[in-house]
Amino acid sequence: MPQGAPTSPSLSNIIASLLDKRLINLAKKYELRYTRYADDLTFSGESIPAKFIDYVRDIIVNEGFILNETKTRLYKTKSKRIVTGISVQGKSLQLPKEYKRTLRQELFFIMKYGYESHIKKKRIRKINYLDSLIGKVNFWLSIEPNNEFALKARLALYEI
Repeated sequence: MPQGAPTSPSLSNIIASLLDKRLINLAKKYELRYTRYADDLTFSGESIPAKFIDYVRDIIVNEGFILNETKTRLYKTKSKRIVTGISVQGKSLQLPKEYKRTLRQELFFIMKYGYESHIKKKRIRKINYLDSLIGKVNFWLSIEPNNEFALKARLALYEI
């Protein structure tokens, strides 16, 4: 199944439905919340037992999936948490500062020197580069809908 196909999320949900049921039950047992976005699983709550990841791993393997150990993390309440590319701090969601800084820099140069000059200077050869930038700005605005810089940048990109 190609990544990004319109059917991908639905098929992913069908394939992972039994996995989801088992992980939801596990989360309830420990008074946790379980969410899944594509292949990113998140458990949140007051206290997560040390053996909890082992229980999750057993269920994932038992359902025929593979746990990506390099992406497996346990965050403490006060630590910086990034889930599916979004910084989760208390009850607020934000884009990580590094994501915004990098995108803001690219957009600043485009708005100051022009799109053509920017792609020439940076030697960007991606055919869909402009669409990619618009997508990144729209993602930013889906998390922070009133961000003035992102709103101005989106208008500027649509005018190119």
